[in-house]
Amino acid sequence: MEAYEWGHVLHRVLEHLQSDHDLEYVREHLLKIALASVGLTSQEARVFAWEKLGAEIVTYMNSDLHKECCQGKRIYSEMPFAVRLFEDVQERGTLSLNGVIDKVWLRADGKATVVDFKTHKYKSATQVKRIVEKYTPQLQLYAYAVEKLLHWRVDRAGLYMTATGSYMEVPCDLQARENLWKKMQILWTKADSRSEEKEKRLFS
Repeated sequence: MEAYEWGHVLHRVLEHLQSDHDLEYVREHLLKIALASVGLTSQEARVFAWEKLGAEIVTYMNSDLHKECCQGKRIYSEMPFAVRLFEDVQERGTLSLNGVIDKVWLRADGKATVVDFKTHKYKSATQVKRIVEKYTPQLQLYAYAVEKLLHWRVDRAGLYMTATGSYMEVPCDLQARENLWKKMQILWTKADSRSEEKEKRLFS
């Protein structure tokens, strides 16, 4: 398989992992379903896939992040959403945000954590910094969507790097999101109004 297909399989397993799933269930059921989503159904494929992905799956299962998720009062995996960001401005249409959040859960303290899984294979701290910077706006907007739709206060958001088993938290406080919002408003109000498209989509 191509690298993106392996990433898809790993995503599917981690997204659907629950607190009562042991290693055997993950290997025999979750991995089987994930492989089927890319057209692989043989026992040989499952054996090979476990050899390739098993260590990363086990690392996540043993992580503090997964343990925290399992203790969540409510948990959503692969949560699809669509929310409006800005209404019509100078006949430019509506800016909407849509996508799928890998994991979001409500903690016992009444606040929520949003996590996005990344299967990047990075080799340096510089690459890590670039990945975090690249996806920080995305996580901040995911937090906005969760608060808008579920009415949960999100105070933690981050990237779980499957290659190293590390969790990279991103700024998710109200000030950071307000700064992003202002930048987006400036870009949106300067958008080319000649477009015939009445609705702009940021993520899909």
